[in-house]
Amino acid sequence: FRFSKLFEELDSNNSINKKVNSLTKYFKSNSKLNNIWTIYLLIGKRNKRFISGKSLREYFSDIYKMPEWLIETCYSKVGDSAEVISLLLQDKLLEKDIKEDISLDILMSKILPKFSKLDENQKKCNLKLLWDKTSKDNQLVFNKILTGSFRIGVSKGIITKAISIMTGIDETIILHRLMGDFQPIEETYIFLINQKIDQKELAYKPYPFQLANTFDEREKETKSINQYQFESKWDGIRSQIIKRNNNISIWTRGEELVNKTFPELIEIISNFKNDFVLDGEILIWDENKNCPKDFSLLQKRLGRKRPSTKIQKDLPVVFIAYDILEINGK
Repeated sequence: FRFSKLFEELDSNNSINKKVNSLTKYFKSNSKLNNIWTIYLLIGKRNKRFISGKSLREYFSDIYKMPEWLIETCYSKVGDSAEVISLLLQDKLLEKDIKEDISLDILMSKILPKFSKLDENQKKCNLKLLWDKTSKDNQLVFNKILTGSFRIGVSKGIITKAISIMTGIDETIILHRLMGDFQPIEETYIFLINQKIDQKELAYKPYPFQLANTFDEREKETKSINQYQFESKWDGIRSQIIKRNNNISIWTRGEELVNKTFPELIEIISNFKNDFVLDGEILIWDENKNCPKDFSLLQKRLGRKRPSTKIQKDLPVVFIAYDILEINGK
């Protein structure tokens, strides 16, 4: 389970260069499918939960006949189901037993999808077998993946730099390719590391979002505020509107495509002749006061994939543009 060793290396040091080196070595020596699943987990692409933390604790109690109150006491101290169970498993497993080296791809694409379809009794039996097959060093990562709680302090930028070093492709291209939804399949990985760059491949992709920084009042003591550019921070949905080759896409900062949620914006943008990428904010607008309404009203629009004409009329949206990121392909 080489992914566990990578996790340990990434988690045990704070050096960005060391993390990049660990990732680069891992990607170079691993299969395409293991690599794409690794990227998928590291950047947190909607990590699926195959079992809840509570169920994990209950199953452990039932399998190893340990009182639930004792497990819950341990859990209250540790605060993480995956971690507390991995610790409790340490004296339940015999290292002399031969452990199976399960690849990340096999685990994510075959073992766990089958596991989630089992009934409760079958899950307990299957979980016991999986725990027995997994070495002590791998238990934490396995349980975190199982509960959908896998997180690690590795930014998308670090992953991008490692892939860039491995492939020789500019970081901006890699970062652009990582934007939006992607499937953890071999074709995705081949596209990601493809050294032939076709501008059409980026037709629907947003640019990486650059978050605004709040102004530190202490700066006034040593610098003139004339050195800065100030913009209002609107309480809406940070978005990019992309119009390329008559194709329009609206992306949120969470990398969600929301064309169907805001059809009136699509209609407005379709009237423009030029191609462009705009960075800005989607807001519910008060026509009378000429200002944005409360964010809670905007949330009502987010919950509707196909808003009715009445909803569009009662809760009209506007797009406040911050910057033009691209105009007619430049």
